[in-house]
Amino acid sequence: MGRALPARIARACATVGIVGLAGCGDAMLPSDYTGKPAGEVHGTVLSTRSEPEADRPLLSLEWLAPADGRPGSTSLIGQLVRYQPSPKLQVGWDIGLGFPTEGTRLEFDVGQQRVRLGVARMVYFDDRTQDRRLDWSCGGPDCDRVKAISAQYVLYIESPPYCQTEGRPAQPRLRPGYHYYSFDGIHLRQLSSGEAMSFSLTDRTPADADPSAELRAFAGALWRSWSVSALEGC
Repeated sequence: MGRALPARIARACATVGIVGLAGCGDAMLPSDYTGKPAGEVHGTVLSTRSEPEADRPLLSLEWLAPADGRPGSTSLIGQLVRYQPSPKLQVGWDIGLGFPTEGTRLEFDVGQQRVRLGVARMVYFDDRTQDRRLDWSCGGPDCDRVKAISAQYVLYIESPPYCQTEGRPAQPRLRPGYHYYSFDGIHLRQLSSGEAMSFSLTDRTPADADPSAELRAFAGALWRSWSVSALEGC
């Protein structure tokens, strides 16, 4: 197991340290950024065996998005994440998360509120086809290779659910911006500041590693949790 590496969330950007991944990338935070971090998250990589390095390494957020013209159906939209070796750590990477790309917001009603959000998992892959994206339907020997995928889920809140108690003004249950969750198929838990976000190393074709079902289950669990809370109060 890799050791936990400190990271910072600054405004709409986040930096996450990850052990054991190889590659190159651009600078994350703007060079003139001096603001106070809004929060912290850690990263570790878990591996049960030695994996070959990626020849053309890329890192992306794979967002669950509504599929046009097919009610209730979804697709995955990839958003490349810029990263670079951390100048403060001998091992690890600084990873920058910008605003989610267009077309990746999901909407549903919680009580009388319309919630707008994005859900994703972080995927490190070998871009063998050199098109800078993952084709999740590809399952042959000439496909890209998924090298690592985050065990936790990335949640981006644009329009949050609110909590209302008698005699008090409504309060957002979550602040707008990025949040990180663990989800075992039943239980949701938000990662606390300083808690590790883990990545499992693998070496599979996209078709064998498609996270769509897990992302749909995660989004559904959020909706159920907030809906029950809305009925029960804050």
